[in-house]
Amino acid sequence: MDSAYRRKGGDKLGFVHVATPWPTINLSDRMQAIRGGRVEAVWPVMATEV
Repeated sequence: MDSAYRRKGGDKLGFVHVATPWPTINLSDRMQAIRGGRVEAVWPVMATEV
C-alpha cells in the first residue's frame, strides 16, 4: 500500500480518499476502513505514510 500510495501523489491523495465515495477508494484503503469500522479510519493510516 505504501508504494502505491506514494506513486499516486502522496498526502494529497489521502485527503481525496476521505472525501470520495466507496467505489473510488483503493482496495487496500477499503480494507483499512472496514477494519476501522468507518471510512474515516483511512485518514490516519494515510497520514502515517507521508
